[in-house]
Amino acid sequence: MPDAMDVLRLLAVSCGVVGRASSVLSVDGDNFYATLREHPRLMLFFYAPWCGHSKKMEPEFEKAASSLQGNVAFARIDASLEVEIAEEFGLKSYPGIFLLHRAHWEEYTGRRHEQAMVEWLRNKVGPALEVKKSEAELQTALANRGAGAAFIARGDEKLQEAMSRVAERNRSLGSFFFLRGHGPSEVSLHHGLGESINIEAALDNPDFEGTLPSVLRSALLPSFGEVAEENFFHYESGNFDALLWALFANSTDGTPCSRSRCLEQAWEHAEMLRAVADGFENIKAVFVDVHTYKEYVVNELGCDEFPALLLQKGPLTDDTLPRYVLPFTSDLDAKAITAWVTQALADGATSEPTSQDDL
Repeated sequence: MPDAMDVLRLLAVSCGVVGRASSVLSVDGDNFYATLREHPRLMLFFYAPWCGHSKKMEPEFEKAASSLQGNVAFARIDASLEVEIAEEFGLKSYPGIFLLHRAHWEEYTGRRHEQAMVEWLRNKVGPALEVKKSEAELQTALANRGAGAAFIARGDEKLQEAMSRVAERNRSLGSFFFLRGHGPSEVSLHHGLGESINIEAALDNPDFEGTLPSVLRSALLPSFGEVAEENFFHYESGNFDALLWALFANSTDGTPCSRSRCLEQAWEHAEMLRAVADGFENIKAVFVDVHTYKEYVVNELGCDEFPALLLQKGPLTDDTLPRYVLPFTSDLDAKAITAWVTQALADGATSEPTSQDDL
């Protein structure tokens, strides 16, 4: 995947440095650590004065700072001057934005819009574990959670306290929910599309809190699931042999469909695409809201005709590797798709799909 992902993967947000808003602090090497001590929660924005993306995104960062004034401090720092501080955060390109919370920090990888930043921050600075009062309330939260994974614990107060600590240290994995119950304690991972994994065996481990995060990470990504800004990082860093993208469209005119329609088609094809992915040792099948992320699909994946299946070879950070596109017709089944994927992985010599270079 390329570094510049204006739709799905944004290593940064806001940066523009023309003028100063009263809601955004300006920090440098002289006051950086003092600022951290003064503000336990700090949204830190690395920029370079010559960065065009920085200038473009400044208004969005300023608006987000104004919206959350009093809850989270916002600050900017010139990374072209404060090189050592930028290196501490592993900054690779401009702009870059990070949430610092005491001794911990997390990179923001969402869209370059005020609303996206505000929603992300509210999730991060609110309670890490959402406690629900009823099964109905829990199911409503799951339905509205988006593409990210959801971890659900049911049990007593002791489990609630343990899960709260686990959730606080592992917010980046997904959403954490708790429902007080009188039956046996249980922990499960909800992937969406009707797929969930019961991981209550982890409860038997004496070091439950220490081992649970690794168990959750190992089961984090489903055989077939949705990709969006909140979980793309996990796919990109997954070291897969390939991703099989299902790019759905409206049946009437072949235009990219809305997320609700994409979800309907994902449910319709879930069993088939899971079977394809499960037939390979290190491949995941995914779908994306093509309407929202059309710019990314066309410019970065290299596909502009829908519906389609697109095979993206790994490592996913290498955008020089070929991609192969197959029209997603109604006569395709798991066997045919598996044969196509196998051939593309072996030598790339496919009859119907073409290399991205030929698109």
